[in-house]
Amino acid sequence: WTGGTQYIANVTAASTTVTMPAGVVTVTATWKSAGVTATIWDDNFDVDRLASYFEYENPQLQFGRSTALPFAGTQSMRCIYTAGVQENGNLKVGFGKMPAGGGFTQVDGGTEIYRYVKVAFRHYISSPWTHNSNNTKCCRINVFVGASWAQAAVAHIWSGGTNNYFLVLDPASGTDAAGVVQTTGWNNTANFRWLGLVAGTTPIFNPANAGQWVLIEVEMKLNDPGLSNGELRLFINGAVDAEATGLNWLGAYQTYGINAVHLETWWNGGAPAIQSRYFDEFSIKSSVAAAASGTYPRPAVSARPAVSDRPPVTSRPTV
Repeated sequence: WTGGTQYIANVTAASTTVTMPAGVVTVTATWKSAGVTATIWDDNFDVDRLASYFEYENPQLQFGRSTALPFAGTQSMRCIYTAGVQENGNLKVGFGKMPAGGGFTQVDGGTEIYRYVKVAFRHYISSPWTHNSNNTKCCRINVFVGASWAQAAVAHIWSGGTNNYFLVLDPASGTDAAGVVQTTGWNNTANFRWLGLVAGTTPIFNPANAGQWVLIEVEMKLNDPGLSNGELRLFINGAVDAEATGLNWLGAYQTYGINAVHLETWWNGGAPAIQSRYFDEFSIKSSVAAAASGTYPRPAVSARPAVSDRPPVTSRPTV
């Protein structure tokens, strides 16, 4: 502030009002990101917090906390695949503002409308590892908008690329371009507006890379209302592995933001062999300041491998 008297205000929220004396003043405003990062969820599985997830599925009784192979603490989540079985379990955590009536519970205050989140977890495939040409799931980030579990936007992170050795980003919108919700229930793929599959460059499912922990991080930033400036980014061991920018996630829709993350073990067509997969150090964070200013790390992305077409809708899981 400049003038006969200096008035200094730290503005930390939208629509902040600063009272000034009568008269003509000159206002010089400088934006500075506060860099505040809020931890929404953090689970290293050493303590049993499974009841905090709004849904924990373990249909084969082979997806649960285990002392067999923790990353750093005492336990991790282990999935033991059975040959030919598709659904082996998942974890679904809710946060922020969510629709009533869907059986959702939140791990935070349950009121925030998140426009940006960063999800991180450690991932490990056992050695020996047998892979096949079928798609296996990993993570899903959602904008739930109704008790029917209709989604306004969903970031799919699953295997793809050559031999299905890579993780791919497969962002989808559940609204039309203007922001009118089109989906009527969970995974309503017939009404998705697919935004373009992008493959990563690190073959984490290659059997040659089995037997080591990998850090997987995913950033999702919703578009500003009416603009195509949404983003989705995948990091492997701290380096950008794939990214999609210029996304129109949900048009002008603003009622709900990002409000659920799933860790998934589904394997289309069933796993090819008895083998194990582990998750650990699962966290979700948000930084409103970073999302507003667009200050994300963007190392150069190397040439990506050829990617086969996204699997047809009928090959995706319906649960």
